[in-house]
Amino acid sequence: MRAIKNSLWLVSEKVLRLILGILVTSQIARYYGISLFGEYSLILAFITIITVVNSLGFNRVFIREITKRNKNIRMANKILITSLVLRLLCAFVLIFISLFISLFIDNNFAIFYVIATLSLIFISFDIFDLLNQAFQTVSIMSKFRSLTFIIGCITKLTIIFNELDFIWLVLSVVLDFVLVSLALIYATKVNKIRYSFSLQYFSFPVAKILLRESWPEVFAGLFAILYMRLDLIMLKFYCDSEQVGVYSAAIRISEAWYFIPSAFISATFPLIVSWEKNNKPYYEKGVQHIFCFMAYLSVFVAIVLTFLSDFIVVNLFGSSFQQSATVLSIHIWAGFFVAMGTCSGSIMAVEGKLKYNLHRNIVGVLSNIIFNILLIPEYGVEGAAYATLMSLAISFYLYDLTNSYLRRLFLIKTKAITLKSLWALMNFIYQRLIIKNTRYL
Repeated sequence: MRAIKNSLWLVSEKVLRLILGILVTSQIARYYGISLFGEYSLILAFITIITVVNSLGFNRVFIREITKRNKNIRMANKILITSLVLRLLCAFVLIFISLFISLFIDNNFAIFYVIATLSLIFISFDIFDLLNQAFQTVSIMSKFRSLTFIIGCITKLTIIFNELDFIWLVLSVVLDFVLVSLALIYATKVNKIRYSFSLQYFSFPVAKILLRESWPEVFAGLFAILYMRLDLIMLKFYCDSEQVGVYSAAIRISEAWYFIPSAFISATFPLIVSWEKNNKPYYEKGVQHIFCFMAYLSVFVAIVLTFLSDFIVVNLFGSSFQQSATVLSIHIWAGFFVAMGTCSGSIMAVEGKLKYNLHRNIVGVLSNIIFNILLIPEYGVEGAAYATLMSLAISFYLYDLTNSYLRRLFLIKTKAITLKSLWALMNFIYQRLIIKNTRYL
């Protein structure tokens, strides 16, 4: 039952982010125009990419290890402090690299990217979010994150209202991460999770273990985010900032709901670890239910947004972004494969098979590059949307056929969209929520 409550809290937070985020983004696009909005989207894409590198792939491994050792306070502190120190070191290295590169780039926007990298210092403290997920104490965390997000939205609207320069918008992005880091630390104290900031808990043996197991996740995450952001980069290369702006408006809406599967999987991950460890038969059933739920949710969202794409885009971004509606009606279907990839990635983490996550993401990047090269010059932003959809289908679904371990996941994904699985899921929900048989939840 705690997992369900955690999921509801996280989903509620993400819904708030979805609604406010799109509304504020639309105002940014309307005020700064298509071209500057395109540059703003590229900066956010840059932050997303370097954040994956800065995470060092610890997320799932960290939650799994803390979940297994949550009663060993000393060991939990070692994992926490070691992870935090490594992330901070990585952040400073990335900031130095970006500053060094900017010295050789003759571009008016180079300074904005350097400013954006400062966010990494504060993003490193997301480790406290993972700590709360491991202890399944996310309700307070969600409240604080929602509060900081609202403050961030107000800040951006104030910048627009006062007609401030573009640099203030970039600085507001850094401020967002400053507020979130402070909120995460304070929320952890409120949740009474015992931890220490003392460097005496830094452990080289723990660092070696974390890095040895998580390095595939670094590259897997990097390749995953690359082939979901390569379209922006390649549109900039083949077209211009305006086309990037048109495409960005569509994917802001399309990807807004991705937070929901991410939140659901994050909330249920400790539960999946427990199932796998203590009840194998229930683990298999539970995994199938999770895949089924995410499959039908993603299809439902895709159908609704396909029919409402014109109405949503024009009313949010204005008639100048009309072309974004066509992109949205294509790109939204990628959500199904994203949901399947998110679910299967967590299963790989639980079962210690993260190397396959890396392999499939490499395939995804390569296929995305090929499709973008073939389609963007001919079809522009629509070609980029099709390239993303096809590369995700290959990496998160069809690639599973190439390996015996992955074929099991292919069958789970395929069964997830059958009526039989839907009926089993509805029966499961009825048993757990209506009858309140909460033996395992």
